[in-house]
Amino acid sequence: MTAARRWPGMRASRRLPTVAGTLAATLWAGVALSGQEGAAPPAGERSAATDEAPAKARALAATARDRGLPEERRVEALWRIARLRRAEVAPEVAALLADGSAPVRREAVRTLAELGARDQFVKVLPLINTDADPGVRVEALRAARAIGTRDAVPAYIAALHSGHSAVRAEALEAARHFTYRTHGFAPEDPPDARARAARAFDEWHHAAATLGDVDWLLDALRSGSPAEKGAALRALARRQVGAAATDDAGPDADAPSPPAGGDAPGDLPAPVDAALFTPLLIDQLEAAEAPVRAQAFDLLRTTHGREFDYAPEDAGRPPENARAARHAAADKWRAWWREAESLDEAARQRRALDDADHHARLAAARAIGARGDLLAVPALIYRLADPVSTVRAAAQQALERITDATVAFDPADASEASVARAQAFWRAWWARNQGRARGAWLCDALADPDPAARARAARALGETAEAAAAGALRERLASDPAAVVRAQAALSLGRLKDRASARALLARLEDHQEEDGVRMAASQALGMLSGEPGNVFNPFAVGGAAGATRRESNAAAIRRWRRWVEKAGG
Repeated sequence: MTAARRWPGMRASRRLPTVAGTLAATLWAGVALSGQEGAAPPAGERSAATDEAPAKARALAATARDRGLPEERRVEALWRIARLRRAEVAPEVAALLADGSAPVRREAVRTLAELGARDQFVKVLPLINTDADPGVRVEALRAARAIGTRDAVPAYIAALHSGHSAVRAEALEAARHFTYRTHGFAPEDPPDARARAARAFDEWHHAAATLGDVDWLLDALRSGSPAEKGAALRALARRQVGAAATDDAGPDADAPSPPAGGDAPGDLPAPVDAALFTPLLIDQLEAAEAPVRAQAFDLLRTTHGREFDYAPEDAGRPPENARAARHAAADKWRAWWREAESLDEAARQRRALDDADHHARLAAARAIGARGDLLAVPALIYRLADPVSTVRAAAQQALERITDATVAFDPADASEASVARAQAFWRAWWARNQGRARGAWLCDALADPDPAARARAARALGETAEAAAAGALRERLASDPAAVVRAQAALSLGRLKDRASARALLARLEDHQEEDGVRMAASQALGMLSGEPGNVFNPFAVGGAAGATRRESNAAAIRRWRRWVEKAGG
């Protein structure tokens, strides 16, 4: 069993494909939206693997629980469960945390982490300080970084007192993962030094336990050691710009991004208001350590698009001259911030769209797109004529992200005719939709002659909570000529949890003349409505015995959905 294990916190976030692509791409997006662990196989892979996965996972769980089997076989069964990503057997895996075999317990902990079974972490937590096997304690601490919570920090701090250096090292990483601090603890220090540092860690947590995650991050920036400041700056950068994090790069590399309450493993927490951290970053521009200065400057430049002639390195100048230059640049940053901090975040970004520095305009356009600031649409339309192509591209991308509309525009083409066409399109859009709710203009977009535009609107409507959205989506599900639109309408109805759509979804599922992808989307939507995503329906045809099994399984799935719809009264 040599395959490398990947922790949930290490997985790169999955990007949803554009609806203009194939129907198969839409269905992949639908699986991601539905929150299921497994993804539907592409149409080219005509296999029954999806249908067989739940039963296979249950059979593997039974094998893992069978104490009459060799230990190696039970461990292998758990490993295979993790590979299948079948989270519904997580409770059965968690039951093995009390198994008499240490290798089985270790593998059970790893499997729960890979399944992302956060609801089972309460059963993993006691192992951190009580399991007789140090290897189990190490795995439990690693799982803490993947599926644990900051509420369990006292358990991580308690594990710093372990007599095993590997446990102490993992305990430090788990504690730092959530607190951004180490308080000088080093796993290989003499016992007295370790005890002092662990007490300092515990005292800090006792005083700061009621503070929020952002407060812990800012505290590390204010008073942490250079290494702690570096970890906090990297975590802040991930929150602001979505940089990827790795768990296994060592203590001086990126620490895993801390989860916000309720986020799924691997999800990035919400960005922090720049007003909270900008003054602290400006102070770090004069830090003694060059890496800290560089990280602070990079984040300031990314957030605000400004440089003020700052250079974090000495660049061959005498140290005293370099310090004076950094101090002068930091003062420019402070003077600028004194004027800008009186504005709220949105107003500050809108103002920056008119800044003389194109880096500031670029950063503002990107931030406005991420924020979804509808009031900035007129200013973004104006920026389509910006003299810098990257700013034009960022403005176009922000407009598309805010409005869920699109127009053919090449930012590299700065010709007056090209810019005028794009600006005319967006000004017309703004004239129609200014002052309207997002759901209203998205419902209008469902009548667009372009199927890709209709599908894009259908997907976006799944994110709204407006009552009119479900009715409009049901119409598209029933009558749209494009299969990709019908499929996306089905998935969005599932996301909206609109039980009144259950019969319409069942009708698509039962229609044997319907496109395979639409039927699968309808099945997935029913899973979202019912909370039973394990009722798998896969219409893609295969031949031979596997095809017969698939057809029987699909017929059974339709019968189950029909019973559910009748019972739910949809």
